[in-house]
Amino acid sequence: MAAEPSQVPATQAPAGIRRHVPWLRGVALALAGMAYAWLGYRAASQAAPAAAGVILGFAPLAMLALWLAWRSRRRALLLPLLALAMLLGWTHAGLLLQHYRWAYLLQHVGAMLLFGTLFGHSLMPGREPMVSRFARQLHGTLSPRLRRYTRGVTWAWTAFFASMALISLVLFALAPARIWALYAELLTPLLVLALFAVEYLVRLRALPPEERAGPIESVLAYVRYRSGLAAPGAPAAAPRKRT
Repeated sequence: MAAEPSQVPATQAPAGIRRHVPWLRGVALALAGMAYAWLGYRAASQAAPAAAGVILGFAPLAMLALWLAWRSRRRALLLPLLALAMLLGWTHAGLLLQHYRWAYLLQHVGAMLLFGTLFGHSLMPGREPMVSRFARQLHGTLSPRLRRYTRGVTWAWTAFFASMALISLVLFALAPARIWALYAELLTPLLVLALFAVEYLVRLRALPPEERAGPIESVLAYVRYRSGLAAPGAPAAAPRKRT
C-alpha cells in the first residue's frame, strides 16, 4: 500500500533542498552584489556627500574588520581596539563624511589586490597555480599541456587584478568622481566576466575537448574547491572522454 504523504521519511525533503543550496546561495549573492554595486555607484558619484553613502562605504569594511578580529587568536585585544576605532569614527563623523569616497577606494583596490595576491602567490616555486587547482577538481591528473595552460591563465588573472587596482588608483586621483565610480562599481564586474569569456574562447582553441571544461563546469570546480568538497590532491572526477 502506498505510503501516505505524512509517512514519507522526513530526511528526503531536506536532502533535496540541500542539493540546491549552493545554487540558491550563488544567485542570492549575485543579486546582492549587483544591488550593492548600483547603490555604491550612486553614492560614490554624488557631488555632495551623504550619510547613506558613508554608511554604505564603511559598513563592509567594519564588518570585515569585525570578522577578522573575531577569528584572530588575539580577539581579546583586537575587539576592544576595533570598538575604540568605531567610537572615534562616530565622534568624527564629519571627517568621514568629507572623505567617504576613500572607503569605496579601499574596498575596490583592496579586493583587486587580495585576488591578485591569491593568484600570484600560487605561482611561487613549490606551489600549484590557482587555476591548475580548479582544473584538478575536474580532470584529476593534469597533462603537461593542461598544466602549462592553467599556469598561463593564472598569470593572466594575476596581471588582470594588479592592473585593475592600478587603474583604480589613477582614476581616483585624476578623473572625476563619477568616472571612477562607474569604473569601480559597475565596469569591474563586467570586465571580470569579459576576461572569463575571452579565456574560454582561447581555451577552445588551445585545448582538446577532453582537456577543457565549459563555463558551468569551471564555476562548479571553483565552488567545490572553495567549499572543500574535494581537497587538493584527493581523487577528482574522472577525465571526460571525447564523444
